[in-house]
Formats: sequence, structure tokens, C-alpha cells
Amino acid sequence: MEQLTKLSGQKIFIITDFDGTIAAYRKDPRKVNLAKDMVEILYKITRQPDFKLAVVSGRGLKDLENMVAIKGIILAGCFGGLYRDERGKLSTWERAYEYFGPAEELYSFFSRNISLPEVLIEKKEIALTLHYKDLGLKKRREIFNIIEEAQEKNPAFDFHIGDKGTEIIPRGLGKGWFIKEMLSKYPGYFPVFLGNDWVDLEGIEVLKGRGLAFYVGDSPPPGSHGLLGLKEVKKLFKKLLALSQGVLSAS
Repeated sequence: MEQLTKLSGQKIFIITDFDGTIAAYRKDPRKVNLAKDMVEILYKITRQPDFKLAVVSGRGLKDLENMVAIKGIILAGCFGGLYRDERGKLSTWERAYEYFGPAEELYSFFSRNISLPEVLIEKKEIALTLHYKDLGLKKRREIFNIIEEAQEKNPAFDFHIGDKGTEIIPRGLGKGWFIKEMLSKYPGYFPVFLGNDWVDLEGIEVLKGRGLAFYVGDSPPPGSHGLLGLKEVKKLFKKLLALSQGVLSAS
């Protein structure tokens, strides 16, 4: 890819989503894991002196730390709201402290009102996700009514309601904020962002004219380049690694 050859000699900052981008989706999100060859590639990236690597996910930070147990990676949970740098120092979105209590209250509300085994209530530090893709239409309507009640009582959160799940995120927080934070902290690095769904569109928008963005899936949005799956993600990472060794061809 011609755009990559132009990065030769530059410091590169790879910022990537987790689920569906560097780790394959699973029916149960608790069973997702990194493939062995992906772990090896990520490890190699962290050992390059002119590279930085961050994983930013909608998962909770503690959950992400269990999923990506590789030293030297910046790990950001809750859509970037809480993150640990490559040395393990914890930092947060400036308003994160306002949401720990309300997120716990929301979790308690859903736990009291939803007892269906097909619904997974994923509690994060300052956000939540409801997974219900296996629900029938009638039960799904019941869940939507409960979600709408929670939405009315919690205007400080954005509720992104979908057919398979609902993301509940602090208003004003998103991966775009995290990417801007990283650009500010590491101004000498050229940013390369990878994502695969609607929560990553903000990150793609932030990098327009400032870096490279890749979308894993069909129909990449404007401002991004398409990658068809994890195999192509691995190929991209290997090409970026080749840059540090000066062996990437113009092809």
C-alpha cells in the first residue's frame, strides 16, 4: 500500500479496537481471546523503539487487561474513559468520576428488572452493555421497555439501542476523545487507527487529514481504508513492522 511506504522513517502510533478487529467475535463476549499469532505480532510491535500501541475498547478496563496481558501496550477501557499507559499509570477522562456511582445504579436497576438467561448485562467501570441477540421478538420488546425506562431516568448517559444489544455510554465520551488525548500526549507519532463498527466512526473522523484509518468489514466509511478480516489486520501489522526494518516494498 502506497500510503504505508510514505511512513518509512516515521514514528508510528497504532491505536486499535479489540473485538472484531484484533480478536474474533464470539457468541459469548466473555469467551473472546487473542489468537496466538496475534499475540506474537502485538508483542513484536511493543518491542519496536519507534512504535507505540494502544488498544481502546468498549469493554471495561479490568476486562481488557485480562484479555490483553502484554506489557508495553496502552490499554483503554470504557471507550477510552479509563486507560493505563505503557508503564501502568492509570488516567481517566476528566468527568469519569461522575459516572462510577450512576453506572453501578444502572447495573442494579437492570439486574432487578431483567432475569432472562438470554440477556447478558455487562457491567463496566463507567458504562454498560446489554447483550440480547438471542431473544425472540416478544421478549425483546419487553427489554426495550425496560431500557426506555432507564433512559428516561438517566439523561447523563447516551443509550445506543440496537437489535442485538445496547451500549450505555457517558454523554460526551467516545473513542474520538481518547485518540485526541493520545495525539496530545505523543505529538511526534503518526497515528494509525483500526476499528470495525459504529463506535469507531468517531475515531476515523478525528484522523481525517491527520493519520490513517482502517475499517475491518464491508463498506468502509469515508476517510478509511477497508480490511476484510483479521487476516488482513495481521498483514497490515506485519507491513508496519517491516517499515521499522526498512524492508517494505512499494507493493
